[in-house]
Amino acid sequence: MVSQDLLDEYQINPYSTWESEMPKLVGDGRYTALTTTKFRKQVFSEWCQERIAFLKAEKGKEVKKDPRIAYLNFLELNATPKLYWPEFKRKYKKEPEMKDIKVTDKDREKYYRDYTSRKLYQTSDH
Repeated sequence: MVSQDLLDEYQINPYSTWESEMPKLVGDGRYTALTTTKFRKQVFSEWCQERIAFLKAEKGKEVKKDPRIAYLNFLELNATPKLYWPEFKRKYKKEPEMKDIKVTDKDREKYYRDYTSRKLYQTSDH
């Protein structure tokens, strides 16, 4: 439908209200293709429902990445047995891997200690 194309083209937020989005559309000639405001609101609400369902389906299809993988890669690049956990945490606190809330601070510390102890053990073997 012409009006739905108009809504897609103007990148209207489907979570917003008709009253807040309508001023963006008034200047376009396709806005007047629908004769009544009631019909325009109805098309808008139907489009919003369809668009929200589409966005939810797209989000469901996304591959869920394990945040621990990014953190373990970060450790591989930056961790060293020379730094204790508090020093490492202070040094890299602004890195995105250290800010990820999906990995708790307790788990980060545990992974760091495990990684550095394995690294220390590997270097002492050779």
